[in-house]
Amino acid sequence: GWCASPLQQLVLVDAALHQDLVRFRDLAALACTDAVRGAWLRRFADARAQSPLETLARYALVRSGFSVEPQVLFEGIGWVDLLVEGVVVVETDGRRYHSADPSFQRDRDRDAELQMLGLAVLRFTYADVVGRPDKIVSRVRRTLDARGVS
Repeated sequence: GWCASPLQQLVLVDAALHQDLVRFRDLAALACTDAVRGAWLRRFADARAQSPLETLARYALVRSGFSVEPQVLFEGIGWVDLLVEGVVVVETDGRRYHSADPSFQRDRDRDAELQMLGLAVLRFTYADVVGRPDKIVSRVRRTLDARGVS
């Protein structure tokens, strides 16, 4: 039998899609995946995800009814992990990359540039994404409410 949870399988499928190891049309033929899970994977899989944290955060937000666009490019600023409802940037920060001094400073500079464009920027840690996805959903919802976006 299959040992991975649905979310673990979604993370693996997103990574395989992103690395072009599998095509979206091939998801229907995944071995060891029943029809219900296969349909669920096809609904939530996205080749644009660049990390497991992005996949998990995106899933929590989409499942909660938000419109989420992964990997959005802002000219002169760079790519953001997720853009929610067109006004909230969600960044998922793993400690390895984002705690080093140059990366930490670059993140702060990017946040300031995005905020000057009128976007809210929310950053979440590994612990938030993996252990408290409800915190992500709640904070995004409160940020949208404060901006009058529902």
